[in-house]
Amino acid sequence: MKLSLQFLYSLAFLVAISTYGQVGVGANFGIEADAYSGDVLSGLTTDDWFYNGISGSGVVDEATAAAMGYAAQLAAGNNIAFDLRQSIPNYASNNGYIWYSTRYGRDYVNQSSNDLTTFTGGQNGQNPMTSWGVSPGPVPAKTDIVDAGVHMRRNGINVTDDLWVDLMISTLSSSGNHFVDFELFVSEIQNTGTGFTNSGPDEGHTAWRFDASGNVTQIGDMIIGFSYSGTGVSGVEVRLWVDRSLFVPGTSPGGTSTFVWGSNISGGSTYGYGQIVVPGGSLLSNVNSLSTTGPPWGTTNTSGYSANFNAQYFAEVGVNFTQLGFDPRALFGNGAACDSPFSAILTKSRTSSSFTSSLKDFSGPYDFLGSAAGTQVNTTITDPGDFDSCLTGETLTLQAEFVSPSSEYVWYSLTPGVVFPANGLSEISGVGMDNVQIDTMGDYQLGIAPLPGCNPATDPTDIISIRAIPCAADEAYSGIENTTLNIAAPGVLSNDSDNDSGDVLTVTTVPVIDVTNGTLTL
Repeated sequence: MKLSLQFLYSLAFLVAISTYGQVGVGANFGIEADAYSGDVLSGLTTDDWFYNGISGSGVVDEATAAAMGYAAQLAAGNNIAFDLRQSIPNYASNNGYIWYSTRYGRDYVNQSSNDLTTFTGGQNGQNPMTSWGVSPGPVPAKTDIVDAGVHMRRNGINVTDDLWVDLMISTLSSSGNHFVDFELFVSEIQNTGTGFTNSGPDEGHTAWRFDASGNVTQIGDMIIGFSYSGTGVSGVEVRLWVDRSLFVPGTSPGGTSTFVWGSNISGGSTYGYGQIVVPGGSLLSNVNSLSTTGPPWGTTNTSGYSANFNAQYFAEVGVNFTQLGFDPRALFGNGAACDSPFSAILTKSRTSSSFTSSLKDFSGPYDFLGSAAGTQVNTTITDPGDFDSCLTGETLTLQAEFVSPSSEYVWYSLTPGVVFPANGLSEISGVGMDNVQIDTMGDYQLGIAPLPGCNPATDPTDIISIRAIPCAADEAYSGIENTTLNIAAPGVLSNDSDNDSGDVLTVTTVPVIDVTNGTLTL
């Protein structure tokens, strides 16, 4: 009887793969297939992809799109692609929620001209660098990606609050079922125009790694795939790139790994994309059953440019990463709460529900938090100028370029003996402390932890040197007519002062005018 119970228990895990989500709100982000904030169904203060102009907030940077004139270009029928970042800085808090990052991408489409970024071959689980071909070409309308987006946030302002990832996608046609994947790469995969490069060291990916107890030691690549149609989103599955020898259906790796392996693994010879069991309640999803407003710059369907998503064109999925067991904070401690390992996101479409069916179209890749652009918090200090040796008791203010009320700022004095007047120490820190006063020359550096408790990031190229300008006193001399007046330079400088002993002082004479009946030699 014991063996039978274990078998049934494992079987229950094995069949719990194809998952249906539900409409709802995750971390104050509405998943109801309406792209704008303040939706009546989700709540008047909820956030979404775009701002409704009244309440809630939009996570996509609409200002850049307006400045670039994307709406006019699309309305004119231009086949363009572009991407946008978050409307506020990465890791900033807004109305009680931490926004990690957002990436929106508008893809080329196959309408008046070919889609410029389509697959010429390949399938999920293969090595992107050797098996995925890329070229301009036609693509079936139902697999032709138009809009795609990814957003990551926490359900509050603390690093212990649940981590959510929200996804959105639209295609050129609503006919039939759509099969799509959002693939998250640890390496910053790049499109070369004919293929891909830099996708990862483990058969073209980066593998998840575990110690002997099952604790995650390295986060690797992952895929979130699903299908959608007029009846909604279905078949949501999550897969991790892992050594095949570690994939044991119906079991958990143990340790900090709280997820359970599903039934299937597909991919290379040594590694593959292994399914995990998606816990109930960890997903939200919906497809628009009626026409709904598209992005502020519009969208495109088989009839051409449109301000709206036609019915059944637009799908949203929200995933609770903490509940799935993928929260870096839960895996590695609070100091890792700011560590999103994913450097790039690639959105793909395929021909059928089979995970290894032929790939058709893609949007991206777009760099994400783990990339050089995403991870490196801007630690630049605005130059306040130098101290003035003519003044006493002067203070200057060092101001960070990156301003976030939820980030922890750590200011460092790198010059021995130089301290901050506020605490008399060579280091001072505080949440939201984006500026600090100094009263002494020296070298200063800023470290920023995007969220309190995270490890502060510094950049050696962002050290700023604050010096002092000399205090020069004017000189006046007179001499007897037709005689030579010699004034040695040290005499000229003797009544000048300079708090910076390293300066080299020079003599200037400005202006010198009306020298007549003689010769002036400087």
